[in-house]
Amino acid sequence: MTRRERIEKLMALLTVGFCWAFKTGQWAIAKKITQLKMKHFKDGKRLQKSLFRIGLDFIRETVINSRQLINNLNEILHILNRPLKNLEAFL
Repeated sequence: MTRRERIEKLMALLTVGFCWAFKTGQWAIAKKITQLKMKHFKDGKRLQKSLFRIGLDFIRETVINSRQLINNLNEILHILNRPLKNLEAFL
């Protein structure tokens, strides 16, 4: 890949995809669709899954499961228009 414009388009697409998955993860936890599980470590505790991963899994399951697709697709597409919330509210 040597064309600058193609790399820029790819980076823009990856950025939109990341933001969509992250915001969907926040939404899924806020709506209590997914439980927030913590994992204990020596230096404290952290989320078992990242908000990005929770959102990506939810989007994937929604697209795969055609019954949920009609119900959830409109809402997860609108997530991109919502402002990001503070992460501490979810922890």
